[in-house]
Amino acid sequence: MKDDFDIILLDAPPIMQVADSRIIAQEVDGAILVLSCESADRDEVVKARDQLLMTGAKILGIVLNRRESRQGKDAYYYTYQ
Repeated sequence: MKDDFDIILLDAPPIMQVADSRIIAQEVDGAILVLSCESADRDEVVKARDQLLMTGAKILGIVLNRRESRQGKDAYYYTYQ
């Protein structure tokens, strides 16, 4: 697929629950760690990072998701009508 596409993204299950993610991480050019803002525990994040690094994965970055939206005076947002 590398010949046909510039970027290929694969979604994998949580790294601490099944081995699939660690196996996939060994075969790709890089990994992005996705964390929940609401429930990510620092120790678990460090363990997940260490699991990726032990497979030889190159960590490209982290995505924080499930952030509760704040719409107050110090935040901006767009509304579509």
